[in-house]
Formats: sequence, structure tokens, C-alpha cells
Amino acid sequence: MLLVAKPILGEEEKAALAAVVEDGWITMGERVRAFERAFAGAHGVRDAVAVSSCTAGLHLVLAALGLGPGDEVLVPAMTFVATAASVLHVGATPVFVDIERLDLPLMSLSDAAAKCTGRTRAAILVHYAGYLPDRERWRAFAQAHGVTLIEERFAWRHLSSCRHVLDVACGIGDFMSMRPQQTIGIDLNPCNVEFCQERGLDARVGDALDLPFDANSFDGVHSAQVMFALDPGRATRYLSELLRVTRPGGTIVISNLCDVHDVFQYPEVARPYPPEALFRMIHAASSPNAELGTRLTGASLKAVRFRRPPLINIRLAGSERAWHLSTVLNALQYGCGLRKFWRMQGYTVVLTKNPNS
Repeated sequence: MLLVAKPILGEEEKAALAAVVEDGWITMGERVRAFERAFAGAHGVRDAVAVSSCTAGLHLVLAALGLGPGDEVLVPAMTFVATAASVLHVGATPVFVDIERLDLPLMSLSDAAAKCTGRTRAAILVHYAGYLPDRERWRAFAQAHGVTLIEERFAWRHLSSCRHVLDVACGIGDFMSMRPQQTIGIDLNPCNVEFCQERGLDARVGDALDLPFDANSFDGVHSAQVMFALDPGRATRYLSELLRVTRPGGTIVISNLCDVHDVFQYPEVARPYPPEALFRMIHAASSPNAELGTRLTGASLKAVRFRRPPLINIRLAGSERAWHLSTVLNALQYGCGLRKFWRMQGYTVVLTKNPNS
């Protein structure tokens, strides 16, 4: 066995292990749930589901991407076997890529480029032995070769030409980190802002209903999963703020859930806003006397992508374990393309602020 580093274990770890044994919950239980909540909070999402191993996690990610027989996935030659095994689990073919050099044991960009074929669909980057891959170079590689990296691609496809982007309710900065030089984030949670700043991101504490920026400050604005927590009056005010800080001709990208049952943490306060409701709010926020349609007084519709629910929306009740199982089963349906393409669960809409606004 080749030792990379000696484990650092002490009395604190012994006490934590003993507490698990004593409370009788060897799997699942309140400690796992506490970890899931903490993990979700650290990543700025509503919830997280723990799995039994990294292998299981990688398998679910690849399945959710729809990879299967005939597809190739680039994996580092120097890694644990699970990286390649997860690719085999979905029926795809792992393609091993050499490392850069002995003192930088990360997947080589040049060798990855040489091993790309028409069947290459994804690349798994491994942060090995404390070394971190250059994310910007890998994103450029993915764009050039049509390889999937796990990130939000639709929104940035329409914001990539913007030089000054605002990310509203930025969370811990995952969206900002994709283009850190051109993005400013704002969030009500000081802990999220502090976490972003520790990552070197430009994040500030502020209220989305009263953005602390001058009019026409940004040529791009991103908003994800905010509106369902707002009543119609506050939602209209929120959209007014997005329009106000966007320059004429600028781009606004808004993602929203329109099924209250998908807001797992706070379904009692969730409000479904389908795209037509959003259009009416923008209309009301800019000029209540204008005609409705895809050409709005404040903004024009540029593009829209709909999120489709799974073919069988599994919702097992009775326990947290049942809820976790239903989440995994729904994720597997997404990976296999089993969706109700005739129904809408959520959407991302791209708007352009009208030049004369």
C-alpha cells in the first residue's frame, strides 16, 4: 500500500464514533441527517442526500447526465478505482488520461485532448493528494471539445458575453466561481457572503428587494430559485429591481420552480409562478398600460428552457429514508431520459432589457 498521508485521528474522533455505536443508529439516523443539512447549507441548496460511497455518488451523477453504452468518459490514470468503475456502472467506457507530471499528479490537458473522440461525452476531474485542477482551463477545454463538466451551462451560455454580471441570492458562489472575474454576488445570509469572500469571490450582503446598486449597473443579471418564496407584490418588486440594475440591451436569466411540491423545505410558503405569470409581473413592473406578449415593455423574451418532471414522480412518505429513496429513484429516471415531456416542473427564461427602458 502506498501511503499518501497519515490519518489524523484523536479523542474527538473516538468520542464521535462511540456516540454513534451507543445510540444504535449505525446507518441513517439523526447524525446523517445533520450532515446532509450542513452539506446542503455549505453548497447553497435546499437539501442533500447522503449515499453509501463516492462510487455511488459518481454513479448517480453519470446516470443523471444520461451517459451509457457507446459513450466515453475521460478519467485520470492516477486515481482510485471508483472513478473508472462508476463509468462502467452506467455502461460507458472509461478512457484513461495520463497525469501532467510526478509533482503535479492531475489529469493532463494535452493528453486529454489527444484522447478525445466523437464519442467523448464527459470528463471526471479528481482533486488528487491536495492538488486542485485549473478549472478555467478545463472549462475552456470542455467548450472546445464539447465535453460535459458538471456546472450550470444554459445560463452562462447567454451571459458569457456580458462583462459585468450580478448573481442575486448567490449562496456559496458556485455560479459566480464559473466566471469570477466578471461576476458580483449578493446574498442576505452573511455566512454565505463570508464563505464566498474566503473563496476569493466578490460577494456582498444585501437585500434582493432593494439591490444596493445604481440603475443600469450590469449588462447581465442571474437569479435562481428566488421567486417561489415571494408573494406576488414582493415578486413584482423583485423583478423591478432586476430590470432597474440591468443596462438597456442587457441579459436577465431567471430560473424558477412552478410546482409547489418541489419546494421540499418550505412548501407552505411556496407560490408557483409559471412563465406567463413572470411576463405579467415584468409588464406590471415597467408599465401597466402596455400590451402583453413576448415583447414586453421592460424586456423581450430571448430563450426559455423547461424542466420536465420524471415519468413517475415518486414521493414515498412515512420516513426520511423513504423520502431519500424517492429522490434517488427520481434522479435515476432523469438519467434514463424518463420524463414527462408534455408537462413543466420549472423553467429558465432568458430576457433582454429593451433598449429604450
